Amino acid sequence: LDLAERTLDLIADKVAVAATLVGYSTQFDEKGERGDALETLEEAYQILQSQPEKEVRNSAEKFNLYASGAALFARYEKVERGLEIASDIRGETARHSALNQIAQICAARAQDDLAHQAINLIDDESARLFALIALSDVKRRLEKREEAVQYLIEARAFGAGVPQFSSRSLAYNQLAERFHALGETETAREIASESLETVAQIRDSASKAIGILYVSDVFKSLGFELKQNERDA
Repeated sequence: LDLAERTLDLIADKVAVAATLVGYSTQFDEKGERGDALETLEEAYQILQSQPEKEVRNSAEKFNLYASGAALFARYEKVERGLEIASDIRGETARHSALNQIAQICAARAQDDLAHQAINLIDDESARLFALIALSDVKRRLEKREEAVQYLIEARAFGAGVPQFSSRSLAYNQLAERFHALGETETAREIASESLETVAQIRDSASKAIGILYVSDVFKSLGFELKQNERDA
């Protein structure tokens, strides 16, 4: 470890140093040394914070490292610290990824209030919608059917207010597939129809054609027949 620390001292790129420390942190945790894992992770974060903007070679790489660190804090049962770091990430994609990961970690631990807290910090409606669907997947993998269904119901209700028709339709397609997988065939059929109705509202012809292709695949894979009014739409 002393040799590793001396080697780090020779590395000029602070992102590279922080990434190495994040790796050390996970190794400490795997050995059951949670205190050292947290200390090392915090050190990595402080190094990232200390880097002047002019020294940043790749902003996306730095943002993604922040996201990884935030998720690790949550994994180490320091959810509030993870949320604090995730919320401050300037890169939107990395910020949403971090909050999504934290929400899934919390949902897996039955900390659903914290999962919702993370989800609500996602400021893009489409990203928040897909994050809710991901939480249902977490519950389904844990064989908690009713909780999985509840997240799907929540996602469906939220999706109705998402202004981007293409994103809403894609989410509806995922919802239909997941409701069907959970034995909610009637609900899945309703949502598939809602997806088709949403696609019809897309103005861009190319985007609409792609949307029709996707929803058609859903109807076919789930064995749903198009009604006459749906064909006419």
